[in-house]
Amino acid sequence: MATKRLPVHEVEDDEIDDIETEDDGPDIEIDDELIDAATEVEMDDLFGPRELTIEDWDEREYFVLKADEMPVPIGGRDTYPFKGKHVYVSRMTPQIIQLIPGQMMIAKKKNDTMRMVELAEKLYVALSRIVLAWDLLDPTDPLRRPLPSPYGNPDAIQMLPNEAVNWLVGKVASGGDAVSEKKGSSSTPRTRSAQLTRVR
Repeated sequence: MATKRLPVHEVEDDEIDDIETEDDGPDIEIDDELIDAATEVEMDDLFGPRELTIEDWDEREYFVLKADEMPVPIGGRDTYPFKGKHVYVSRMTPQIIQLIPGQMMIAKKKNDTMRMVELAEKLYVALSRIVLAWDLLDPTDPLRRPLPSPYGNPDAIQMLPNEAVNWLVGKVASGGDAVSEKKGSSSTPRTRSAQLTRVR
């Protein structure tokens, strides 16, 4: 028969045997490490093992970028291996996408390499939250296998060369050509691209 001392009032030693309570088991302290571990599990549940496809999204929630002009430098010159391919971008573009390019230019002028790296990492994360899907094939792969899904995956964004990321940032920040084509207008505001400098 399990017994324990009640916290509400003092109980004499000879009264302990008269008090019957259920044994709730040992107390478990929840610390930050457990919370972090739980969060990681939730992220795994969200982004894998099943990858989201564009069919999981409402068409009103995204716009489509034609990737024909996304540059990839090969052999010292820009090539365009993504002709006929598309990038699907959420319309909920965070302000950070527009702020980072200017901050990166300032850091570049100051030769602040650490700041450049920090901003680049933030940019990859921000893009991975709004680039919902793409059908890009790996231009460096002889088998032309698809690039990993970008949504929730900053590493997939980072796999692109700097020139491709700069192009993507410029298109995302300006709302994309697809928007202006649909509206029949070319007056969509544009912002300068990030001009990434990758440091390994």
